Amino acid sequence: MQETIPRAIPIRSNPNVFRWTLAAMVATGWIGAWMLPWDVIWRVPMCVFRSVTGLPCPFCHMTHACVYFAHGQFWLALKTNAMGPAFMLGSLAVLFGSLKLILANSPPINWAAYWARNFWVRPALVVIWLINWAFLVVRAIK
Repeated sequence: MQETIPRAIPIRSNPNVFRWTLAAMVATGWIGAWMLPWDVIWRVPMCVFRSVTGLPCPFCHMTHACVYFAHGQFWLALKTNAMGPAFMLGSLAVLFGSLKLILANSPPINWAAYWARNFWVRPALVVIWLINWAFLVVRAIK
């Protein structure tokens, strides 16, 4: 007779556990960005990639941009790193989408079918991120 070991968190039996966890992580990130004072954000140390190469990494100033966005400094966030506001808006979409799925008590999402239908999303995000990085590098060289 084979003995089964129970899972600590049975995600497959209750998809809302994952959704609550995701919503809590996004909300915690927003609260953290909001609580960090935006006028002293420049005390955050520079990234290792930039200190070694002298060029910005694809994520340079994302923390600054996210904190500016959380404090309502939208233009400053966009000037700092254009992907910061996009990331924050995407995180809001994830938060409200998770809460909507929890309240509707919908079945689990079939991610394999979703990515099969929308195969272009991931390459498009990578291309957008590379364009943003090229913009950051050109801005740093000038």
